[in-house]
Amino acid sequence: MCAWTARLWTCTTPPTAPSGWCPRSTRSTKMIEYDEMDPFGEKYKQKWPATPYSVRCVSDTHQGAVVAYVYVDGTLACNAVLLERGRNPWLMDFKGFQSNIDTLYTKDSITEFLFTVPRAEVGRRDAPKPPPNPDLGTVVVKFYRAETKGEVTQHENKASAGVHINPVSKAKLKDAKATTATASGAQVQVAAGAYQATSYHLIDKLFPCATFKFHYGSLS
Repeated sequence: MCAWTARLWTCTTPPTAPSGWCPRSTRSTKMIEYDEMDPFGEKYKQKWPATPYSVRCVSDTHQGAVVAYVYVDGTLACNAVLLERGRNPWLMDFKGFQSNIDTLYTKDSITEFLFTVPRAEVGRRDAPKPPPNPDLGTVVVKFYRAETKGEVTQHENKASAGVHINPVSKAKLKDAKATTATASGAQVQVAAGAYQATSYHLIDKLFPCATFKFHYGSLS
């Protein structure tokens, strides 16, 4: 059994679910609204159904601390230090996008992770096609071994509305052979202001000790 694990589930799915992937539930679905702009510069609004989800990372080892990095569609969304287990495994529930990736996750401004449908984006026919994203439709979690020399540093988190992520367009998802997109939703945690924290450093930045990849985009 791996000493580190990662799981995805929606807010209504119990954390004791046995599989690495826990299906979405319509009970947690809500409507989200975003501003769009047509090729002529006119603004309009679109609404989509969306389901909140979270990423649970667990460290079940006495081999020291690790840092868990969560990537959504290939972009770093959040990270946190997981200490070695004590009486129980050490765990972290990532509920959304981190505003300042260099600060402590539990002290930062967080906007919720959402599964949703792709945007019906209207663009010019002559608009350049964006480069393909091979990581579209995936959530990847990487664990890296970390150590500390015991330094305690002072941090200052300024108030922020959080990260804003729009769902990708239908055209991009079609190229990725995916049917589900990720977006940001409501702010679920506000920045804590000034705080002190113990500094941790990665022992090996090139090689993670464990990696988990979830292909959420191809699920219906």
